[in-house]
Amino acid sequence: MEDENKNPNGNDANTGANNNESVGAKNQKGTQSFDEFLSDPKNQAEFDRRVAKANKTAIDKEKEKWKLQNDSEKTEAEKLSKMTENERLTYERDKALRERDEANKKLDARDMKEEAIKIATEKELDISLLNFIDFQGITAEKLKEKIDSLSNTFNKAVEKAVNNKLKEKTPKSKTFKDFKKNEISRSSI
Repeated sequence: MEDENKNPNGNDANTGANNNESVGAKNQKGTQSFDEFLSDPKNQAEFDRRVAKANKTAIDKEKEKWKLQNDSEKTEAEKLSKMTENERLTYERDKALRERDEANKKLDARDMKEEAIKIATEKELDISLLNFIDFQGITAEKLKEKIDSLSNTFNKAVEKAVNNKLKEKTPKSKTFKDFKKNEISRSSI
């Protein structure tokens, strides 16, 4: 039994805990700091293994992403090399037009969102409600209709919640029989 408290160096296993010299010693609150935890070689090895695994996973994902992008660029380059001069010019023009249209849609959506924020502010509507609107491809008239609809729905919901909170329970009506004799005499005084 006495040998169980001895560590391989022959010292008493409890002495390190008493004088804070042991590996993984606990601080005053009884918890270890991260550095103290990693000072144990087993913990350090497990930590290193997990970090290496996480790094490998992240690297593999990036490699896959890069490969997909590289493959699509290769296929596009092969497609372009097989085209005639007129076909290539048409393809590049169409691609540029698609990119321009996409950029214009994003710009229009941003402008519509700014307009929606102005309208919502004027109506004293919570701006976070605008997250329910898809701003791409919406017209100014439709935007105003959607904001009005959101505002009405929100106001009705708030009114309903307030009314429910303010409702009082119907008081119980008492008949003459419900009163006790001493209640009647007190109230008549």
